[in-house]
Amino acid sequence: MEFKVARSAIEKELNQKIYQLLEDYVELPPGNVYALDFGCGWMPYVDAFMNFFGERLKALTAVDLEEWELKWKRIQNAYPLVRFERERIISGKDFERLGRFDFISFINPAPDTYWLLNHPDPDSCILKVARELKSCLKKEGVVFVLTAEDGIKGSEMKEVLEDGGIRIEVYKDFRDIYWPHQAENLLVGRNRD
Repeated sequence: MEFKVARSAIEKELNQKIYQLLEDYVELPPGNVYALDFGCGWMPYVDAFMNFFGERLKALTAVDLEEWELKWKRIQNAYPLVRFERERIISGKDFERLGRFDFISFINPAPDTYWLLNHPDPDSCILKVARELKSCLKKEGVVFVLTAEDGIKGSEMKEVLEDGGIRIEVYKDFRDIYWPHQAENLLVGRNRD
């Protein structure tokens, strides 16, 4: 399997493990897929998501931290249709104009942005994102996939997103695959409508 973004042997191994995890636990949906990550830790296995969901994958997210910009550019080089933009794409109208891929970037740790890692009230922040995304999700077959960053418990994120109208299932704890300090979960959600 070709990994266009992964460069190191460790990254390629992680991608292979995550891809196998997706095959074992996730039933491919009939609609679009939105892969979201409220942190930058998922970069080593971005290829697994891209390869598994293929053309159905419509949006990716990333925290726009300067030290990670090289990796963003690596994705842009590997996937020319990815637009590397410094903007938050969160509204339904913005989602309608998405091409093959795009980024939703949470770029500033300020109360008026959707920053989660250092936000004083991350749950309300996630709920706001969930409500916005609900308006973007089509009723038929659209799936919402994310990894929960360490420090924001998967169960809490699940509860908040479900309050926003998205049904979430926790498929697998990534702790046995990812770095030990990262407690990540694969959450798959569907619009309850």
